[in-house]
Amino acid sequence: MNNIQLNFTNNTNRGWRFVLFQKLANVDQSYDKIEAIAWQVLPLSPAQKQTATYPISTELVVEELNTPYTSEVRQTSRAVDFGQKWEFINSVESTDLNLLGTQNIDSSISCNNTVSKVVDISLFKNGAKLVTKKAVQQGDTADFLLTPKLYVMYANDIQVGNEIRSSVQSNITEIDLTGRILSADIALELVNATSGQKAWNVVLNS
Repeated sequence: MNNIQLNFTNNTNRGWRFVLFQKLANVDQSYDKIEAIAWQVLPLSPAQKQTATYPISTELVVEELNTPYTSEVRQTSRAVDFGQKWEFINSVESTDLNLLGTQNIDSSISCNNTVSKVVDISLFKNGAKLVTKKAVQQGDTADFLLTPKLYVMYANDIQVGNEIRSSVQSNITEIDLTGRILSADIALELVNATSGQKAWNVVLNS
């Protein structure tokens, strides 16, 4: 898969925020406390266009919520590939991420917390949080199997980093990331000016 250019157009008569997020295929969201995250939020006025990039590269990030070294959240990150198994460990001076030799057969990315503190474990793309598992205790594992789809939703009250719970996942369309997709043109169209009915139009370019 290559980086995919996403071209957005707002063809309605009012401004909207286009919210981009991804889902996990291997999780009961209500049980595992893994939430989809508003990865990108693009404000578009009527007739406005914006471009974003969905990158092939992915980062695994562990956030230590309470460290003795700083009052701020400390992050440890590594570039990762699908199928890799990682562990969060105590190193000589601090904490670190260690790549294990075995692979996940389902192409998921996993990380086991071996340190004696609770951490948040996430996947990032372009420096922004994509999915996260909160409060991973010592001995527990965060396991991320991303669906090969990117979702776009129009809203007016969502910020980057907000959790996208299933109860608010309306007005969405999906972009299929499989195959040799180079770019996608995504337009929100006004179907009926009287009722305000809208519809998504997605064209994939290979």
